[in-house]
Amino acid sequence: MTAHIPTLSLSDVETPPFVSAIGEAYEHYGFVIIENHGSIFLFRPRTGYAADWLRENVASEGWQWFGGALAVEPRYAGQLVCGIEDAGFSVR
Repeated sequence: MTAHIPTLSLSDVETPPFVSAIGEAYEHYGFVIIENHGSIFLFRPRTGYAADWLRENVASEGWQWFGGALAVEPRYAGQLVCGIEDAGFSVR
């Protein structure tokens, strides 16, 4: 069973600066490591709890998970970061 994080419109939130910064290979956060590959972002959980939280709170298909990371289109990356923050996890 997959739960959804609240749907946010990009017009409702500011897009974090890393979303438009193509070429920055890694952005480190307390909850996940975010890898910017230009056309795709990989949200790599840093702990087993983080992986479980992503699987339970982010609507995703099995093919979006590879190498232990959740693949996300750039247009959704900012919303996912906001959802992670709203859940109380630190984003540094």
